[in-house]
Amino acid sequence: MPDDKRCAHAAADPAIHGPDAAETGIDTGLLAPGAWLALWGMRHRVGLMLRKQPCDARLHEAFAANRAGDAARAIDALIVVLGVSAVRMLDVRCPACPGLSADEALLLEACADGARFGDKAALRLIVELLPPAAARIAAIHAAAAGRILREAGLGWDSPTSANGRRIRLAPATGLN
Repeated sequence: MPDDKRCAHAAADPAIHGPDAAETGIDTGLLAPGAWLALWGMRHRVGLMLRKQPCDARLHEAFAANRAGDAARAIDALIVVLGVSAVRMLDVRCPACPGLSADEALLLEACADGARFGDKAALRLIVELLPPAAARIAAIHAAAAGRILREAGLGWDSPTSANGRRIRLAPATGLN
């Protein structure tokens, strides 16, 4: 595995593993279950979009298996809004990548803050990635995903810092 915390696919797929990607230094294996599932869902959905495929049953099944089935719809909607409206290319990696990108950290923080403080908290972060109208829609979906994951007992537990941003981390306890 390369020292830069990228997966073995990095050289073969620069569209997902850009050379200028900002690293947070956070290993995805350390994410709390809710953050890990949200990240996997985002990465999986982006991969489908890049292959021009619709949302699949695997996404919904993974969330349903963890008592958070409705979060799959919220993650799907969030990624679709980002995919059609982002103001720049976002660094969302393949599901196998062990490192967390700065963009992924921002999205996880939006989900977590949206769950705790409401849509406006998510909006304050997501507006960095989207025009204002699209950001309002994306913030609703990010907050919904975070709320559903939190209510399923898969939330973000303790604050830490990644490039100046707070995200919730805890030792991974495994998912179904």
